[in-house]
Order: sequence, then C-alpha cells, then structure tokens
Amino acid sequence: MMDDQSATLTAQQAALLELRARYERGAITYDVFRAAFQDILKAPTASACQQILVDLPVLAITPLDSLDRPPTPIRPAGRGTHWLVMVLGELAKTRRPWRMGRRTIGVMGLGEMTLDLSLAEIPRRGTLRIVGGLGEVTIRVPRGLPVEVQAMTLLGESNALGETSSGFFTHLHEEEGTSASGSDRLIISVFLAIGQVNVEYTARQITSRDASSTTVIPQAVSEPKTLAAGE
Repeated sequence: MMDDQSATLTAQQAALLELRARYERGAITYDVFRAAFQDILKAPTASACQQILVDLPVLAITPLDSLDRPPTPIRPAGRGTHWLVMVLGELAKTRRPWRMGRRTIGVMGLGEMTLDLSLAEIPRRGTLRIVGGLGEVTIRVPRGLPVEVQAMTLLGESNALGETSSGFFTHLHEEEGTSASGSDRLIISVFLAIGQVNVEYTARQITSRDASSTTVIPQAVSEPKTLAAGE
C-alpha cells in the first residue's frame, strides 16, 4: 500500500514538472495549465497523472510565436523582443533609463529580479513575462499605467495591485487603469516556482503617451510601496 502511494506521489511530481515545462515554453495556455495542475493533484494513480498529460491540447502556434506576427505595427522596427536573463544572483533595472521590447521576457534561476518600469520606455500593448525558479521578483509600476497582472507561485506569496495570496499554488489576476482604446495596456505575467512576487507602485506617474511608448516623470511621493488591499 505504501509503495503504491509513493509511486503515485513520484508520478505527480514528474507530471507537475512536465506541465510546468510546457507552460513555460508557451505550449499551453494559463487556463489549461491551471486546470491540469489541479487534476494532477487529484489523480489517484500514476497512470491517471500520465493520461492528463496525454490529453492536453496541442497549440499549432504557441503564444510566443503568435506575438511575432502582430496585425498592426505599433512600435518602430527593431524593438520586438528584449531578454533579461539571470541564472544565479541578482538582476536589477532600478538606476538608469532602459527600454522594453514589445515583448520583454525575463528568465531567472535562483536569486532576485527587480524591474522599475517607471524608468523604462514602455510600449503600447506590450507584454512582460517572467519565469523563475527560486527567489523574489519585484516589479515597480508607475501610477496611471493601465496594466493587467497575472502572478503565480507553486509555493510562496504573490502580491499584486492590492491583493495577496500565499501558501501552495498562489495565483492572482488583477487589472488596474483604463486606456482610451481599451486595449493599450501592459500585460504582466510572472511565474515563480518557490518564492515571492511583488507588484508595487512607484513614486512616478504616467504623464504622456505617444504612438509607440509611454513616458513617466518623478512625483513628490515617498518610497515605493506594495499596494494595500482596498487602495
């Protein structure tokens, strides 16, 4: 009996790792990932875990591939994808102006990643996607920037736009602000295996938006803080 339970637990762990790998590659959507994750946790046998993976839908074009072919150019050429990679240690964009791509992708192994978007040139309809193993991810958002945030950890804590979720398999999906077109917002997606995800307001505020980017200027406000519930 104990051997059967151990085999099922090992199969669940292997299935969860494979599921996570497919999600990180963009082979499955977040909704599919979340539903399959819950099904694997409930699976009574090793064969049931494997069957859940077999039954997963296969995308002909992954989400990352589809972003390579936007219907309408919204940024000057040459600003498609910007990569932020850190295997072990710390990566911070907090002191100097920097430029985001239409897609900005961060990959972190073990450590801390801090991005101050108030110092960045932010594209309209841009995406910021971060995937990490163990550590802490902090994203500082200028006030007034329309954003949609999805934050998720397998074990840890997620803080985003006034909401907090902690424990095993945390997930938050929040939206803040509106744009004139209703679609010109920054999409932020963070997946961390173990650790903490924070989305904070900065002391800077959006002041203008041109056809391709967002500009921010400093305001006389105190240090960045994580939004409290109800703010």
